Amino acid sequence: MNTTGLINPLRKEVMGSFASKIFLAQAFSILILSLVFTGYFIHRERRAMTEILLSKGTLLAQQLADTGRIGVFAESPELLDEPMRAVMEQKDVQHAKVINIEGKLISVRSASQTATSKSVPMGTLPSPKPQEPVTITKAGAIEFWAPIQSSPLFSPEKTLFYSDNEGPDGDRIVGYAAVTLDTDRLDSTYRSLLWKSVGICLLFLAVALWFAYHIAQGITRPLNSLKERVNALGKGNPVENIPVETGDEIGELSGAFNAMAESLRVREAEKEHLEALLRQAQKMEAIGQLAGGVAHDFNNILCAIIGFGTLLDMSMNKEDPSRRHLEQILSAADRATGLTQGLLTFSRKQILNPHPMNLNSIVHGIEKMLNRLISEDIELILALSDQESNVLVDSGQIDQVLLNLATNARDAMPNGGLLTIKTEEADPPEEILADTASLPTTHYALLTVTDTGSGMEKETKEKIFEP
Repeated sequence: MNTTGLINPLRKEVMGSFASKIFLAQAFSILILSLVFTGYFIHRERRAMTEILLSKGTLLAQQLADTGRIGVFAESPELLDEPMRAVMEQKDVQHAKVINIEGKLISVRSASQTATSKSVPMGTLPSPKPQEPVTITKAGAIEFWAPIQSSPLFSPEKTLFYSDNEGPDGDRIVGYAAVTLDTDRLDSTYRSLLWKSVGICLLFLAVALWFAYHIAQGITRPLNSLKERVNALGKGNPVENIPVETGDEIGELSGAFNAMAESLRVREAEKEHLEALLRQAQKMEAIGQLAGGVAHDFNNILCAIIGFGTLLDMSMNKEDPSRRHLEQILSAADRATGLTQGLLTFSRKQILNPHPMNLNSIVHGIEKMLNRLISEDIELILALSDQESNVLVDSGQIDQVLLNLATNARDAMPNGGLLTIKTEEADPPEEILADTASLPTTHYALLTVTDTGSGMEKETKEKIFEP
């Protein structure tokens, strides 16, 4: 099985992640610090335990040398029993012995033996004979030697023969006290300390790695969220704002992305609005072209009907009973002509004829027609301004607008209601001035038509200017 082909992509995937790089860098640093700290701690503790053991052994050897001086002079093991017992009661003591200057073993005690007295070869003594306490390290034990000193017994001239057995203060060395301490407990304590230190190190390492993992995730989580939203934005999908959790550079980056996303959303909304307006304009243009063509052809037909109808009317007697039917035909043709003019106006093929007119006069002129158009249970109210509002308009277009609105109001109030037409002078709202930059800032006449009907739904309002 080719494991290289599996390991390389996995290693590339792991090392290619920014979070993995941060985590591995932190983990490596924590591991190095943990090992250095653990090694230093173990070394310091072992050194401290060793120094304590050395101090203890030296102190016991000196204590035995001081308290065993009389026993050495008398070469009496019985006089050394109490000092030897006091030393053997201490922990870690394996052996204790007292030797005179000639190398004779005066007393010896072992943790597993009783007191004995036999000659010990000089080779067992440190060579050269120490003038001060010395330490000898052996396998599993440490031996401490302390010289047993006494005041000089000879004159200064005779001390020349004993100078090699004199202490630093001129006291004569009469023997040596040796104490052997077992290092097994020290080694056992050291091993226990080692395992405990390793366990604490591993626990600390695990906790530190847990914190390092969450720190890495805390750093890369906003970046991953930013990457996902950038990818979604690149695909044209809607994106949500990134929560800004910190005030550092990552938080500033998230805030900048949110501002960019909001700007793009606004632009996208404007784009959709403009596209909707463009589609509406294209649709209205197509409808206008169709309506203009139909109205033009239909107007030609109406011209023939009205022309021949007028000739027939001129040739008929006024008392002719068929004249009433002819008048209905001509009236219907006139109404059809108005419809074709409206279609031509919608298609921009009918030339408008605006001229200055009083807005109140236009409303008064169509009042009777509106009363005939609406039902009897609908009340028409005219709230006209006292000011003379002269406007430049095509009166026929205003009449057509009022007729259409009155028809819609009648259909919206099947059970009756109020239809109000109001005129006044007013300034256009600021939003209209903002949308129409070419609109001059002056006074305008406002024509308002309201009813008490059911109103229009949103979909109906969006199509209010469609034919």
